[in-house]
Amino acid sequence: MGINHGCYCVYAYASLTWLLQLEKCRMLIEIAGNYLDEGGNPFHGVEVCNEVLEGHGSEIGSMLRHECLCTSATLLLKVL
Repeated sequence: MGINHGCYCVYAYASLTWLLQLEKCRMLIEIAGNYLDEGGNPFHGVEVCNEVLEGHGSEIGSMLRHECLCTSATLLLKVL
């Protein structure tokens, strides 16, 4: 019996895709945080956080989700 390498390739591709999505979300949260420092429109940062949470909220894990929610809350408080 031979080893089915196709299965490993699919798994590696899925893992790589997931890691790239995770990195993209991390970078978006970082960009949203930059709106706090740079004095830009905080609503743009909130929109970035919403995009991450709505698009990948179940995939990013609790740590990134927490960071995203905290960043969004801080941006909203800045408006007040």
